[in-house]
Parts: sequence; C-alpha cells; structure tokens
Amino acid sequence: MEKIVTQTIQIEQARETSGAKVQSKRIEGYDVARALAIFGMIIVNFKIVMDSSNAGADWLVFFAGLFEGRAVALFVILAGVGLSLLSRKSFQSGDVVARKQAQIRVLKRSAFLLVFGLLLATIWPADILHFYSMYMLIGAILLFQDSRSLVIVATGLVIGFPVLFLLFNYEAGWNWQTLTQVDFWTPGGLLRSLFFNGFHPVFPWAAFLVFGMWLGRQDVKNPQFRKRVIRIALAVLIVTELTVAGLVALFSPESGQEVASFLFSRAPIPPMPFYMLSAGSSAVIILMTVIQIGEQFSQSGWWKAMVTTGQFALTLYVAHIIIGMGIMEFAGWINGNVSLAWTIAYCIAFYLAGVLFSVIWQQRFKRGPFEALMRALTD
Repeated sequence: MEKIVTQTIQIEQARETSGAKVQSKRIEGYDVARALAIFGMIIVNFKIVMDSSNAGADWLVFFAGLFEGRAVALFVILAGVGLSLLSRKSFQSGDVVARKQAQIRVLKRSAFLLVFGLLLATIWPADILHFYSMYMLIGAILLFQDSRSLVIVATGLVIGFPVLFLLFNYEAGWNWQTLTQVDFWTPGGLLRSLFFNGFHPVFPWAAFLVFGMWLGRQDVKNPQFRKRVIRIALAVLIVTELTVAGLVALFSPESGQEVASFLFSRAPIPPMPFYMLSAGSSAVIILMTVIQIGEQFSQSGWWKAMVTTGQFALTLYVAHIIIGMGIMEFAGWINGNVSLAWTIAYCIAFYLAGVLFSVIWQQRFKRGPFEALMRALTD
C-alpha cells in the first residue's frame, strides 16, 4: 500500500512539473480575460452608484445583470492563475530558497493590497482589494501544495460558507437600505466582513482564487484540455441553473417565491454554493473561449490593445473608483438621476478611455502606474 501511495504522489508531481514546463510562454488570453473582467466590474459598480439597475428596457436590465458576481469571479480566478504562474519556476525546481522568496513576495503584495484596499473602502465600500489581499494570504500558504490539496481547500471554502451562515447572523452590521456595513471600521466588524458577510468574504470567495491556482498549473494551451474543461463547465452551469429553477418552483408554494429564491440563491449576496458553481463555471467558459480566440487573432491590433488593458487591470480598477465615480459625483449622476442606457454608455466610454490610456502609457512604461507602485514596494 505504501508503495502505491508513493507512486501516486510521484505521478502527481510529474504531471504538475510537466504542466509548469508547458506554461513557458505568456498566455495572452489571461490578459484579455482580465480586461473583460474589468469591463464587467465597471458596469456592475457604476450602475450601483447611479442606482440605475432597473431603469431601462428589460433586455438592457438582463444584459447588465449578466455581469453581477460573474465578472469579479473571473477576476479572482485569474488572480489565482497569476499566483501559479508567478511561482512556476520555483515550483518546478523545488528550490527551497526560491519557494520561500516567492511566498514572501505574495505576502508583501497581500499586505500592500490590504492597506490600499482599506483606503479605497473609505470611498467605495464595495472595494474588492482588501478582500483580494486575504485571498492572496491564503494563496501564499497554499502556493506549493499539490493540486489535490488545492481542490480540497477550494471545496471546503465553498461548503464552509453555508455552515457559517447557519451558525452566525449573516445580517449583522448590515444596513440593507444603504447597502453598507455600519460597523465595518470596528475590529469585530472588519473581521466579520473579511471572512463571512462582506461583499466578497474569504468564505467562500477565496475558493475562486484557489481554483485559479489549480487551473494555472494545467496545460491550457492544449485544445483538447480546453474543450474538455468547457464541456464540464457548461454541464455544471446547466445543471446548476436547472436545479435552482426546480428547487425554487418546488418550495415556492409553501415558503413563498422570495424566501425560496433567497434559500437557493445564485446572487453574490449571500454567496451560496449555487452562486459559486454558476459564477465559477461561467468564468471558466469565458476564460477557455478567450484563450481559444487568442490563437486566431493574436496578431490583430484590437487583441494587442486588450492584452495591454488586461496588464493594466489594477490601475483601471483603482481609476474607475477614483476618477470614474468622481466624474459621476461632479456631474450629479449619483443615486438614480440617469437611465440604465446612459449608465452603460458611460461605462463603455470610460472603458475605451482606459484602453486608450493603457496603450499610450505602455509605449513609454512597462507597467501601469498602480502595478509599478506595487512592484516597487513588494518585489
């Protein structure tokens, strides 16, 4: 038995090392997918600030709603992919010193994002960077664990949330009228928000990053692998959607439509397992599809512009809060003064300006302003 276990571990390590070797050239699809995730996050956040989510035609409300909780799921999965790529050489070599240095680098970035994210939270309570820092902390701990362990941890994070939901009061600290947490700046409120009932708490959101770490070790350049992953993700998405619809229909007569929809929610608040499965599978389908498209259009100008935009993702995220929302405040578009159509138009205009900025900036500088600042302080 001991011999079989040893051989299994060796095979697993060989596969992971092989996967690491395959990822020798930068996969631009990751950058483009990150650029798309930022666009989706801009739409979600701007329509919340403008309070225009339902101020439009049904088809437009449906379109804008597609990004809710899904764009940011893709963003976090890509963060996990980035951690695996960052540690690829040390993972492959097994160099203890190099591994420790990689973990320290991730920990430094985690600390930087926590401080900067909390500063942003004073402007935008739904900021994700301070949550992102907690995911990075977990990522640093798991950076060199085997793939099986990553899958187990990701599953545990997803299952852990409904357990916490049953044990603790999810609504504690929330003012649902203003969609803010009134005790956020207290030690207990901050801890509760980060790990349980914030906008993107560690339980279960860190599962997206851990899954991304697993995905970053796989041979995504292999068309057969991508097709297989898309098939599995599509099956998960369809089964999840049908299951939710069936459960809501089954329990609605007794508990009511609103209660049933809450219990079997696919919304990001609260992030129940059905949401995690739906958003995660959607993100994987988009990611694999984008990588496939990149093999055909890698030399196109629009593709290169999107690659650059994805590399400036953190800069654009910060800019959409400070500059994008600042313009809204100055123009008087806050809290329901504009239609959803106008909101979407503004999102597109702001995003295109961000793409243009990224392309122009990269002609003189290798990294975006925020990315360069983080590198300077953490590398």
